[in-house]
Amino acid sequence: MNPPRVESLSNDSESQHNAVTSKVERCIKDVVKHVSETKRTCQLLVAGFIEEIGRLGEIIESDRTLLDLICPRIPVKKTEDDDTPENDDSDITLRVPKDGQKGFLYTLLIYLYSGTCNFGSGSGRQVERFMNRAHEFGLCPAVNTRYRPAQMPYPGAPS
Repeated sequence: MNPPRVESLSNDSESQHNAVTSKVERCIKDVVKHVSETKRTCQLLVAGFIEEIGRLGEIIESDRTLLDLICPRIPVKKTEDDDTPENDDSDITLRVPKDGQKGFLYTLLIYLYSGTCNFGSGSGRQVERFMNRAHEFGLCPAVNTRYRPAQMPYPGAPS
């Protein structure tokens, strides 16, 4: 049996189709809006964090670790006519594995979207440290590690 062709739909079927299409479009637009807002919040928070560290003038080791989580360090290439002393390799060596950076940023986005994350995990602890430091700079509210969103029961589950 072949499904009905679009041309053969009655006016009633066509209006139902249009209503469903409209609901799907609104849902997609809503998702895009939330993603955009979360991404923008993350951008502003990271930018504010970097600006505050720059304003302080000195980078403490815990801030350096958080910066490594945000973005890997770029090694300085020495040219032949550069007569400055060699940089200490420990300053260039990445202390965070590449997947650690992805995990941190992913967990940070989850936290910014939902207001919670698994603070017991490695990346969750790093996000908690980052958010606490950002709070010290006045960039965000304090982190509530006890917050857990209310779980909604499955609609078909017996009450």
